[in-house]
Amino acid sequence: MLTTKEQLAAKPKGMTAEKALTLIKRQMTLNGYRDRTLADYDRHFYHFIEVTGIKYLEQITVDTIYVWRQYESITFN
Repeated sequence: MLTTKEQLAAKPKGMTAEKALTLIKRQMTLNGYRDRTLADYDRHFYHFIEVTGIKYLEQITVDTIYVWRQYESITFN
């Protein structure tokens, strides 16, 4: 199993995280979600990307989620 650093260094060819967010937000808009909800998704998602350094969906692992959650608990407690 690759470490988080090794995964970030690899050159994946999958969907970018930003492209995935665009698709998800488009579906949410079609389902009637409010602009404020969409803005909150943007804020949290881009914060996740900034803290973890991921660019592609396949780079999201349990480790990257734990890194983000650890950062959140330090920042907001």
